[in-house]
Amino acid sequence: RITRVLDQFLEAALLVSGRPAILFGALGMSMLSHGAAMAYFTLLTNTLTEQSASYATIATVYPIGLLTLILPISPGGFGVGHMAFDGLFHMVGLTGGATVFNVFLISQLFPNLIGAVPYVLLRSRGELPKDAAPKRTLSIAAEKRIKSFRKAQNLSLPRAVVVNYPPYGY
Repeated sequence: RITRVLDQFLEAALLVSGRPAILFGALGMSMLSHGAAMAYFTLLTNTLTEQSASYATIATVYPIGLLTLILPISPGGFGVGHMAFDGLFHMVGLTGGATVFNVFLISQLFPNLIGAVPYVLLRSRGELPKDAAPKRTLSIAAEKRIKSFRKAQNLSLPRAVVVNYPPYGY
């Protein structure tokens, strides 16, 4: 199983390595998204707890709190994040971490549920597309790079890779 995961990681890395502009663009958008989420968390903290929390303080607490959500202690991480944020808030001299996290979760839940409405409607009518994105195989150059890398590393040859990508010119 680990070999399969490593194979997929290697194939994805080689695929992305041929298009660094897209990689850095996605990385930049991800950083902006996380920065906006931390700003929102800062706003919630200052509003709900009536304390003065700086963006830098929340930028210290927020990523660590989110990392605790990946621990498989309870189904869906319920309660783990609340305890983590409460403890992390106390470590930086703030209170109400569980409350802020709870409001943050609820505020994220409702906008994301909006996507369920068209899905349910389309599914009930049988109009849900079978395959939204056209299937494309890796470019010949990418497949050659994977094969030469695997050969140099004495790895087994890759199986056929199917990737859902917009039709950029490969």
